Amino acid sequence: MNLRTNLKLMAGRLIGPALTLYRKIPPSLRFPSKIIDFFCWLKGLVLLNLWIITGIEPGSDRNLVIGYAGMEKNKNYLADQLFHGAFTEQHAGRIWFWNGSDVLKKRGYTCSLMVTELMRVFFRRLKGRKAVFVPDWVDGNVDISDENTLYRKHKSLESDLRRVRKFELDYEITKDPRLVDEFYYQMYQPYILRVHRDRAFLLTHDCYLEKMKKGELLLIKKGEERIAGTVLFYAKKVAYLWILGAKEGDTDYVKEGAFGALFYYSIHHVKGKGFNEVNFGKTRAFLNNGIIQFKAKRGIHILESSRMGFSLEPLTELSHLSDFFIRNPFIFEDKTGLNGALFFAEDHVFSEKDLDWLAKNYFLAGLSKLFLYQFGRVNDAFQTMIPADYADKMFIRSVDTLLHPHSG
Repeated sequence: MNLRTNLKLMAGRLIGPALTLYRKIPPSLRFPSKIIDFFCWLKGLVLLNLWIITGIEPGSDRNLVIGYAGMEKNKNYLADQLFHGAFTEQHAGRIWFWNGSDVLKKRGYTCSLMVTELMRVFFRRLKGRKAVFVPDWVDGNVDISDENTLYRKHKSLESDLRRVRKFELDYEITKDPRLVDEFYYQMYQPYILRVHRDRAFLLTHDCYLEKMKKGELLLIKKGEERIAGTVLFYAKKVAYLWILGAKEGDTDYVKEGAFGALFYYSIHHVKGKGFNEVNFGKTRAFLNNGIIQFKAKRGIHILESSRMGFSLEPLTELSHLSDFFIRNPFIFEDKTGLNGALFFAEDHVFSEKDLDWLAKNYFLAGLSKLFLYQFGRVNDAFQTMIPADYADKMFIRSVDTLLHPHSG
């Protein structure tokens, strides 16, 4: 009996009956149970909501239909990432995580891509080479042991400093209960909701206050006005910038350098407390995402990724998905570790200057390799033009070495 059959039997025989039995117990007699909690958690991992998302690809008039199975907020994030808000969606019930593409075919949906949110361990056992695994999040630290070298190496930090001086931004450290609440309700919450909208994972006030017991608030001031802030906490040898926000969610403060000031003053502050590493928080694994680019330009070294991620499974000829992949480079995980993937049209001609720029802007510290995937046949001569410093880390390959359309 194969793994897929075993999982089906386990899910059907254990999850359903356990939940049914628990719900029949009168609420007054129910007891917290780690076993029940486990089955609820497991059911959420294996039985997923399915949506059919239809949109026009930005920059083209091509209609793209995608099947998505997973959490609603991650669906909202991906749909916005892929279509910039110009899409329609249809909820299509619930499916087991392992049979999304089969369900689409049986129900007559004509999708070009199946995206499934699942655990890394399930992907490794079930998906094989027909799909690629993109983590939900990647995480990493910045080495601040030598501030002078840090600022010379990462020009964006110098830019942060110039904006701090230009707008005369200062900071304060506090645990004042009034300011702690003010930050949550007037900075963090409105900023997250304004920027992320229906895809926001908003921290509860209670969870925030619990974390603040071991943390401290760093606020950016413009004159006497507090315009932005972040929560700092410390674990072992690393300082963490946990959450951040701008006054009333106003992104104009960000444009004036408020967040750059947060990073600049946080580094300065935690360095003074004896820390040589700072963590800027988790980041989505799409390489054109503004947040990961912001952090990359400030020296982030990727150390780990989430156990959950997205399986991207082509259901049509790869050439039909070329625009999609070219616009959405990502970090993917395989047995060698975390790798970057950029995509290029069949007729793209690489130059030494282009390759040098790509290496400096997309080879994030901590990645094992950076792959430049080209649709169609690859000219082997391009590989010899890779910068010497990246000769064993950057490779030009045909896209079909990464992905293979589902055979059905």
